[in-house]
Amino acid sequence: MSPWNHLSRMTPAVFDMINAVHGRIGDPMPSIGTDIHAFWADWINRGWFAWETEGYPHSANMRHTQSWWNLRHLPNILFVHFKDLLADPAFEVRRVARHIALGDRAVDGIVKATTFAAMREKRRWRDWPDVCRGGQAGVARRVEQLFLQRHERSLARGSDGKGTGGVRGGKGPCPDA
Repeated sequence: MSPWNHLSRMTPAVFDMINAVHGRIGDPMPSIGTDIHAFWADWINRGWFAWETEGYPHSANMRHTQSWWNLRHLPNILFVHFKDLLADPAFEVRRVARHIALGDRAVDGIVKATTFAAMREKRRWRDWPDVCRGGQAGVARRVEQLFLQRHERSLARGSDGKGTGGVRGGKGPCPDA
């Protein structure tokens, strides 16, 4: 669960920084505690603002996603599923490129630049400030490690769970996340 992964690794200094923002709206950002089950119950059943029904203490994902889903019929809205992007990056990037009238001219470069191998080589995460627990570059380095490890495990496991590689037809890139 992404909000748990991010918030549980934040130091008190990060919460202090967030809560010190000039003009902050709403209550101070609370520490989330150590119980992921209690965090999940709050996140899925409680909103931060009066118009939200979930997402506490932030990230009302269901409402946000539903608001875009309701507009999916509009010509300027395109949904891209991460599993499909992993299964056939060239096809999905081409689909996005056509949607934004970019055409096919940049697709090969975009596909190459967004592979896990290319991202691993560029590793800009290490330049982030150390604001969270877990190493010299804090949360960014840990997120990078977890993301790449889970992706590599899912590719090794494959859609049939037997190590055949690929994700098409499977549970997605991180079924155990």
